[in-house]
Amino acid sequence: MGIKTIGSGGDYATLAAWATYVNALSLTENEVGRVTGTVTDTTGVNIGGWTANGFTVTLEAAPGQSVSDGGRLWWLTSGRAILTNSVSTAYPYTLNSSSLLVRGLQIEGTNVDGFDTLLFRQGAVAESCIVRRVAGTGHAVGSQTGGGSFRKSLVIALQNGVRSTGDLLVVERCTVVGSQAGGVGIRVDNYSVGRYVGNAVLGFTSSTSGSASAGTTHNAYDIAPGGTGYGTSAQSGLSAADFVNTTSGSEDYRRAPSSTRLGNTGVAISGLTTDIFGTSLPQGGVNDIGAHEFSETGTGPTLTNATKSDTATTLTGGFTTTGTDGTARMVWVASATVPTTPSVANVKAGFNAAGNTTGVIKPADLTITSSGAKTFAAATGATTGLTYWGFVVHTNAASADSNVFQLGAAYPGTGRLVSDVTPGSFTASAGGVLAAMISENTADDATFITSPVLTSTPAKCVLALGKSYAAGTYGGVKFRMWTASGTGTARIRFVNDSGTVMGVTADQLITTTPTTYTLPVTLTGTATRVEIEQQA
Repeated sequence: MGIKTIGSGGDYATLAAWATYVNALSLTENEVGRVTGTVTDTTGVNIGGWTANGFTVTLEAAPGQSVSDGGRLWWLTSGRAILTNSVSTAYPYTLNSSSLLVRGLQIEGTNVDGFDTLLFRQGAVAESCIVRRVAGTGHAVGSQTGGGSFRKSLVIALQNGVRSTGDLLVVERCTVVGSQAGGVGIRVDNYSVGRYVGNAVLGFTSSTSGSASAGTTHNAYDIAPGGTGYGTSAQSGLSAADFVNTTSGSEDYRRAPSSTRLGNTGVAISGLTTDIFGTSLPQGGVNDIGAHEFSETGTGPTLTNATKSDTATTLTGGFTTTGTDGTARMVWVASATVPTTPSVANVKAGFNAAGNTTGVIKPADLTITSSGAKTFAAATGATTGLTYWGFVVHTNAASADSNVFQLGAAYPGTGRLVSDVTPGSFTASAGGVLAAMISENTADDATFITSPVLTSTPAKCVLALGKSYAAGTYGGVKFRMWTASGTGTARIRFVNDSGTVMGVTADQLITTTPTTYTLPVTLTGTATRVEIEQQA
């Protein structure tokens, strides 16, 4: 594969110079042009004319400078590869070959005349790009003979967005934004064909015009579409609330987590398997509309090392993050068993998995300024005797979310039974007596108190530990037990929140004399509950 660099210090200083080189080739291998930094041209650049011989030409951003690398879904002045052209007597950039792919670039036309910034011809393809028009009345994207395909990209238009003026232009999963009142978002001129699928159109005087081709479907508009053929399975009422941020200077046209017009309202598109940032499609069972697919599983910081503590009425959770900025949010959800994990959107909204606040306690949001270990302020209002499960999401400054991170269970207060049966229902055939509550002092000292009667053989009472115990050997697990008559045996099983056994003490002979026993135990993993088993 032949690779040439384009930009300051590269093989070619301008895109026009690289185009002159590549257009003259008779390809014997795939050819790649990689753009670094900002590359400025002042004449129209036509890319196409080589003899393909079954090979392809790719024009792309240099590694680490692609739109696909993430960040805000908006034009950024640094950190991305940029093509900018001020020509006023020609189309700034013409893609003119079916064997051409353009990807990951920011492409800008500053001309004030009517020439479209990015022109498709002869079946060329561009994807994962941001194309903007900052002056004049021309369109940001257009097409002529042979058309092309424009996919999963953002269009920022001063007045007019995308138009098909020749053979079929296919526009799929794009977000088309008008930066001032006026113009048309997407259009098909007379005697032309254009198919538009899964696009979000916002901020124009007219969303659409002309007659769309068959197959145009599942688009979203802020203004009811004009022309014909644009309304199939369309979403209406698109607004700023459907995006992360539309405020001037802070724009980010990723889909808002709460958007019902863009979220899970699109359609699968043949050959399109990722969004503008490379996120697999679909994320929520159904494709979103627009260039960005909201990720329920998160694409932001990585969270590890859950910590948790409690008092009788408060819960405190912590974690370690790779992120260096943004905001972390958390919910505690009351549930006797492991609850369904809430979605990223629900955690951020302070909800449980059902999308409401039933059984939810929420601490104050946590501002993140560096990576490392973090601890939320204590959440108040916990109920002694309930089991709470912690869930955390960290959203960085670029609005990328972490996966939902589960902290595990916490048990506010000490001396609480977590099984769903009352202590009095436990009796043993031999009249054994067993404590049903636990009071902790140190890691090797857990003294059971009170004495309900056990009637099943073997009897088992499940108790919550006031703290978790890590894997290791503990020399003194204490419990107090006796029988009403005769003798029996007892043992203690340490389990995790899912009921998996982490360790078991040896059997202990129990007599009629109330006695405090001390038994060693080795845990193979973290334990959060104990099961006391008694056999007559």
